[in-house]
Amino acid sequence: MTNFYICLDVTSDASQATIKNAYQRLLLRHQQNEDTGCEFELIQEAYDTLRDPKKRRLYDISLWGPDAAHYLRFEREGLRFALITNPQKCNYYAYISAVFRLPEEEHLIPGTNPPYIFDQKLDYVAFRMYERENYLKRFPKLNAKQKNELEIIRLNTELNIAVSTVLFGIKETKQLYDLSLGIVSNSEMAEIEKLVGGQDKLVKHVKKDPKLDITLGVLALKKANLLNPENFLKLSQANGELASISIVLEDLYQAGLLTQANFQLLLQHEKHALAYENGLSRMGRVGLVNQKFYEVLVHTNQFAGEVGTALEDLSILSIFNELTWQVIAYNIPGAGIWEPLRQMKYEATIKVASLH
Repeated sequence: MTNFYICLDVTSDASQATIKNAYQRLLLRHQQNEDTGCEFELIQEAYDTLRDPKKRRLYDISLWGPDAAHYLRFEREGLRFALITNPQKCNYYAYISAVFRLPEEEHLIPGTNPPYIFDQKLDYVAFRMYERENYLKRFPKLNAKQKNELEIIRLNTELNIAVSTVLFGIKETKQLYDLSLGIVSNSEMAEIEKLVGGQDKLVKHVKKDPKLDITLGVLALKKANLLNPENFLKLSQANGELASISIVLEDLYQAGLLTQANFQLLLQHEKHALAYENGLSRMGRVGLVNQKFYEVLVHTNQFAGEVGTALEDLSILSIFNELTWQVIAYNIPGAGIWEPLRQMKYEATIKVASLH
């Protein structure tokens, strides 16, 4: 489908006056039998759409593609919602009920599974907040009311993301959140509550980690028989990316490497957790996750992602051996590896071998 803005030769943020002038210019050219790049019927359709604010808004949303189909639906339906002044005081179920002004008899019950339509509605609300935030930020100076509105948008955006992630993501995350509300969904969660030191520990953690990025890490520690109040506290108080730390813990467990020592080693270098996540993921694809490589990878710090990628490439090319390993992990972590390797090949020092 031809883009109406391209057809009229205007930008997507063009004013009504600009759109009208562009239409009149193209109309004149068409009457003079000049090539306008679009058929007259399309030019007329584009103008009729873009000059009408409601039609233009729906058209603009449609340009987002099929992933925005629910935006169009809720826009047409005129979905009503209200931002909460103090969203942090609501539990996630109550937040949905409040935002969408549900009648009391329709309020979501904590511990139940909310209909998926609410996830789409939350996404639409996030979209509307994003638009409003961008609009307000265009002003060179904001008054007190506008500043307060921006703060409310910020708070609601943060909780909106958390609610969507927790209630409509992986079931264990929701179960862990429910546990913080005193709702025990199964025997595994009952055991986790005891192992972490009680419900109050989870309640405290949710305030710091509203999306419960810690979930995979908690489950990995439990499977490795390492979950206890002390280790939960260490994980909870980590300052690195909790999602990445948790994924690394799960990767270590899957490789049979999740020990107390390796857990502590990870936390000692927690600020590079995202790099470790990327590096281990690459190494895992070619079966290179073992104790030796994990220890070296951790000590490459922020270069771990590049090192893991290099190891994967070398393994795929069947030129992974002690010499190439040293080039990557010890000599030039994070730097380009191919020029040194070409030099090694020129000097005939590369021999195909395996360190597995």
